[in-house]
Amino acid sequence: MRSLLGWLGVLGGILSVEGRAQTNPGESHGRWAVGISRSVSSLSPGSVGPSEDGVEIAWAPDRPSLWGLAAGYGTRMRVSITARFGKAGLGARGETSEETGASGRVLIVSEGVYDVLTVGVTVSRHVLRLRGGPALRSSLGAGIESWSALGESPRTIAGLQGGLALDVAIVGPFLAALEGELGFTPASPFKREEMPANYRLRSTWRRTLGGAIYWRF
Repeated sequence: MRSLLGWLGVLGGILSVEGRAQTNPGESHGRWAVGISRSVSSLSPGSVGPSEDGVEIAWAPDRPSLWGLAAGYGTRMRVSITARFGKAGLGARGETSEETGASGRVLIVSEGVYDVLTVGVTVSRHVLRLRGGPALRSSLGAGIESWSALGESPRTIAGLQGGLALDVAIVGPFLAALEGELGFTPASPFKREEMPANYRLRSTWRRTLGGAIYWRF
């Protein structure tokens, strides 16, 4: 994610000299936009605690892979609502115990444990642009996430999100975007009853990388 944001910053700096004096490409295609996206996320641990043998174990949702639908209004400034849905696994990391005669890190991953649904509202703005070329857009917003494990009732949490996107006009009213996003939820995606009593629930950070295709009208 850091390399992506760094590359976007360099590209934006190159384009800014001429871009600030240009109009936004695609404004003639209308103020409304609808699109479809595909994204993959990485989350920080949502629960940490000791195992029976004293090893510190950190649990986290593993690589949520989501499809998304989005609708937005605006050109230079845009208000958007996005719904994403898909599956996430469950991962555990920890240091092996020296008492067992082993050392190093252990990793356990289960696939497709959670059904995930997120709904977010963001406000974005083109900050760097070049006529006929790509445009860099920043965004800030809030969202709600629903995590449901193996048919259980969902765990719903709210948080904030912000990001950068590189918009590139392709054919006619169609626009492609490479999107990077950082999100934060003060609550864990895990339920208290899902974890042992001696485990601590933690707030989570989410890093997301995705691509999208939009139709402007």
